[in-house]
Amino acid sequence: MKKSFIVVGLGRFGQSVAKTIESLKGEVLAVDVDEEEVRKVSESVTRCAICDATSLVALKELGAENMTDGIIAIGNDLQAAILTLMNLKELGVERIIVRLSDKTYAPIFERLGADRLVIPEEDFGVSLAHSLVSRNISDYYQIASRYGIVRMKVGEKFADKTLVDMDARNKYDVNIIGIFRGGEFYIPKATEPVHAGDELLVIGNNDKISRFELYVNRE
Repeated sequence: MKKSFIVVGLGRFGQSVAKTIESLKGEVLAVDVDEEEVRKVSESVTRCAICDATSLVALKELGAENMTDGIIAIGNDLQAAILTLMNLKELGVERIIVRLSDKTYAPIFERLGADRLVIPEEDFGVSLAHSLVSRNISDYYQIASRYGIVRMKVGEKFADKTLVDMDARNKYDVNIIGIFRGGEFYIPKATEPVHAGDELLVIGNNDKISRFELYVNRE
């Protein structure tokens, strides 16, 4: 079944999600109770509607029950977010993601059946901390409590080695899934040499990523 998305709440986060799904040729319905917010996003998203998602009837009229995924990005209105989540569950939406501004309320949404919780400020904080601790890490995305995807720079004194020679999977238990070089990104082959100054996209356990980062940046 092809995925389809309903994004409820068109603040900066909701707009970003809806516009990105649209740009990726995904099916998306963007809704907000505020007419002005809907107008703003209508320039970039084909299907938009003014809708009070706390109303089950209103969501039914829009065909929300035909959506596979729901993204609730209402923000600080806790009651509206809870009612929207309950309505989307009632309509049979398969997966529901909720954007929270305060993790204090995370247990409530978990008990109500949210499949994933997003706390942008906290996620950014984790990423920032990783980039501050090591000057060679420019980006970090947490995928589990102790696992992440890291963009790391290869030290200027690193001698060229192919991915086979580096054997990162067996020696460090991490995987190199991409290389940034000269402003371009590509997925490397096993025989691809890694050069000083490259940036690697690495996935793995945080501690093991740190060990690998020391290896590619040893003085």
